Amino acid sequence: MIHIAAVGFKGETWRLWTVSVFAGLHEAFVYCSMRRSLHIVVLLFAAVSPLTAQQAEYRAESGIGRMQSDFDIIFRDGADLFTSPGDFTSRDWINVLAIAGATVAVSFADEPMRGAVQDIRTDRLDDIFKFGDYYGGPFGGLSIGSVTYIAGLAADDNHTRETGRMVVQAVAYSAAVNQVIKVIVGRARPDQNRGARSIEFFEFDNNFNSHPSGHSTVAMAISTVLSQRIDNPYASVGLYALAATTIFQRMLEDRHWLSDTFLGGTLGILIGSWIVRHDAARNLDGTYDQTLLLPGSSPHTPILQYNVGL
Repeated sequence: MIHIAAVGFKGETWRLWTVSVFAGLHEAFVYCSMRRSLHIVVLLFAAVSPLTAQQAEYRAESGIGRMQSDFDIIFRDGADLFTSPGDFTSRDWINVLAIAGATVAVSFADEPMRGAVQDIRTDRLDDIFKFGDYYGGPFGGLSIGSVTYIAGLAADDNHTRETGRMVVQAVAYSAAVNQVIKVIVGRARPDQNRGARSIEFFEFDNNFNSHPSGHSTVAMAISTVLSQRIDNPYASVGLYALAATTIFQRMLEDRHWLSDTFLGGTLGILIGSWIVRHDAARNLDGTYDQTLLLPGSSPHTPILQYNVGL
């Protein structure tokens, strides 16, 4: 609500107002727990008043200030990501069609791959690859991001703190994108034994939310963010190996078809790369562009332009 209502603010006014609102609400929450009603009224009134430049600078340098700024970035970047299709060029849409075509091609191997994986499935193998379920799950991803973020905040290490925030973004954006597609497609999961072509459009039942694989998207998005931020080839191999573990585990557990994991992993790489590039572009010029919440209105960087080449 705050971000939609404040879209019209520009430049320093926007930043001061946002910092002021979050800081005021935080202080109001603290006093609320102490049951000081009068202070609550005063603080909430102060929350809608812009801070002076000196006050904003002081809070920006504090831990709370950094958290408020990162919280704001998560929402603003999310708005840019989810409205970016409105700015896709013809080349971007060709890339979208290429990914869709590749997914359809992979789907012809869905049934044979399921049979091959289930033939080698054992309880021991389930236990070995169980970590893949954790790594690609929302709890695991948010735990990794939160621990990294807190460590960076405590050590006053901006790079580590921002990396943790990007991991949280990767999990949140991946989950949101996946859920929309899952409901629209309505594909039956393999363990429902209805075949790889069973589709019920606009289905909210989780047993018909197979396509794409959310765990695969989250795992690949996390690995992509961490790989690009760490920028070490050995770390990258290990991180993508973890993501591959998640992909295999989802097929081993008979919850996803091969094409589900293919599209999910591809989306994860795209989302993770977009988050890192978008953050780098913001840090390069040190400014925030106004973010309008209507497709085609915001100065986006198309998500596919950087990551998929034909």
